[in-house]
Amino acid sequence: MAASKEILQEVEKTLGVVPTFLKGLEHDAFALEHSWELIKKYILGESLIPAKYRELMGVAVASAVHCRFCVTFHSGVAKLFGATDEEIREAAFLAKHTVGWSAFVDGTLADIGQLEMEMAKIAEHMSSPVA
Repeated sequence: MAASKEILQEVEKTLGVVPTFLKGLEHDAFALEHSWELIKKYILGESLIPAKYRELMGVAVASAVHCRFCVTFHSGVAKLFGATDEEIREAAFLAKHTVGWSAFVDGTLADIGQLEMEMAKIAEHMSSPVA
């Protein structure tokens, strides 16, 4: 395992600065190393989901949990990967939309089994060729 100093040097070489949230892990080399590895793979690197869309999901999640630090971070990274301000606004809107419906269906104790049956019918209907 690399020492914290070496990891922070790699972070600075890669990003040009060591973000404060990573400096906060300096005392724990294990957590810092693993966090940096995840950032390199899932923020900066390649995964199954293209980077721009991963970061737009990050914007949506951060919006839903009301974390302006995370919104700032994920919006900035999304722009680095080509997202527009309009796409970022849409991601935040979709978070609002999903959270709103979640509050309503949970608050009314909607039947999840019923929704599962309805989703199967919707999928079947929308997958069928239009006559």
